[in-house]
Order: sequence, then C-alpha cells, then structure tokens
Amino acid sequence: MAFPARYPKPCRSKSTSTHSIADFNSLKNDFDYAFLSPVFKSISKDNYEPKIDFFEEIKLRTNHETKVVALGGIDSNNIQTTLKNGFDDIALLGAIWNNKKPLTEFKLCQQIVLSFLQSQV
Repeated sequence: MAFPARYPKPCRSKSTSTHSIADFNSLKNDFDYAFLSPVFKSISKDNYEPKIDFFEEIKLRTNHETKVVALGGIDSNNIQTTLKNGFDDIALLGAIWNNKKPLTEFKLCQQIVLSFLQSQV
C-alpha cells in the first residue's frame, strides 16, 4: 500500500475494549492498545461502575505487547493513581463532556499525565 509523502508510515492504530484482565491478557498481539473499563464509577453513564477492583486485577497482567488504557470515571482527581497502579494510559470522556469548563479540565488532565510521564524517566 502506498502512502502520501507526508505520511511515511501508516497512521492507524488497532484497538478494542475489554472488561476484565483475563480478556485483556487473551488479546492477540495485533492490537496496539485496549481499553479496560469501567475503572471507576462512570461520569457520563448512569449505573455504570466497576464490579471488580481493576487495581488488583491489573497485577495479573501478562499481556505487555498491548497497551492497557483505563476508561470509566477517569478525571483529574484519579489520573495519577490510575497511572501509578499499572495502566499505560487513560481515556477521558465524561470528565470533559460533563464539565462546566471542559478545556480547563482537559488541560489539567493533560498536565497531570505529562508530569507523571516525566517523573518516570
């Protein structure tokens, strides 16, 4: 497949969603990342909350080829805890959509992630 000169490599990722570490661990290596949810009580969906403790579950992770992305209830108050407990990244939905100042919340979340990543170097 030929790509335009400005895109020397394919600009695509392959992802999926999972709801248990067993499902995540069983993924084939052709996924770049997978969402694992819900980590916390959802901000944007009523009655959508974790039935298990994902911070305990993630200790059973055996799939290190696929990045695991925390989803569900992630906001500026729990990003650092989420990353410290073994998630590779976080996804924001309700924290932005349901916020009175979405851009401010996004920038705060972004800064928290960047500061965490810098502290890991």
